[in-house]
Amino acid sequence: MSQYFLMHKDTVCGTILFDDRNGRVTGYRDHHTGASPYIGNADLKKIMRWWEMRAVPVSRAAIQEVLKRSGCLNTHHQPLQCIHFG
Repeated sequence: MSQYFLMHKDTVCGTILFDDRNGRVTGYRDHHTGASPYIGNADLKKIMRWWEMRAVPVSRAAIQEVLKRSGCLNTHHQPLQCIHFG
């Protein structure tokens, strides 16, 4: 488990916990500065969704190629819809 501060410019707006094995958000504590995502109304569920939208793969070019080849529009498609057996 790794802990990081979520920043907005120079303001600490929250504390995020990540699972070191898969990079997913496992905890969030808002610092009530009004600077966190969702216009200062972030909670764990919203931060988890926000992180999925913001997280960038190690190689953006590689994921774009995979999406293009599989016919998926983005990484949020159902995994089984994106798998092509050949």
